[in-house]
Amino acid sequence: MNNIYRRGFALMRYQRQLSSLVSFQARAVHARGYNDYQDSWSHTFHEINFALGGSKTTDAFAFVFTKYGKHLTDFQIAYAFWMIGKNQLERSPDFWNLILPTVKTQLAKLDRNCTKSLIHFIEGASAMSLQDNEFWELVEQKLHDEGLHRYFDLKQLVEILNYLANVGRGSDEMLEVIEKTIIKHRKALTPQIVEIARQGFLRVNKGSEILFRVLDDPAVELPALEA
Repeated sequence: MNNIYRRGFALMRYQRQLSSLVSFQARAVHARGYNDYQDSWSHTFHEINFALGGSKTTDAFAFVFTKYGKHLTDFQIAYAFWMIGKNQLERSPDFWNLILPTVKTQLAKLDRNCTKSLIHFIEGASAMSLQDNEFWELVEQKLHDEGLHRYFDLKQLVEILNYLANVGRGSDEMLEVIEKTIIKHRKALTPQIVEIARQGFLRVNKGSEILFRVLDDPAVELPALEA
């Protein structure tokens, strides 16, 4: 009988330790400042996804941000922002006072593991023709200063060029980086990428003669640049 009691108490202690460990994992937040799906209970993560999927107005997205703010992942925030932009939803006071500040806070903490979120932030802002200097300075910081442009493929990079062109953004340094990347990887250019790149550089009225030679014929030999 004593052995049964001892085993029972040992099991209770183990369960308490296990419960404490699980609770700690649920509260953990990535050191860079963004949540991943495993940082909250799975049912909370999926509940947020269902709520976002059913949101068709800015007010509905604002409700999700208010209710689940501390649990939102970087991509859930980016998805909401992207949906507002792509669907031309109303930019209500809640957008300016809640959603956009949350977006900028999250944008500032993205790293190379969050490129999917970053391009959604950029595309959403471009679609809504957002003119917020702080937002676009953060985009420039991420793409250029922190070098996250290196984690996008050529098609994504020229799409970003057009998103920037749509709102009249993109420093000369950023555009030069895109141009050099296209020239360096010209053998990987497809007709679709060439057309998107040409359109983007024409829209910003930038691009060197060498760039347009490459866009005209990606197989062109540029011995001076190979040296």
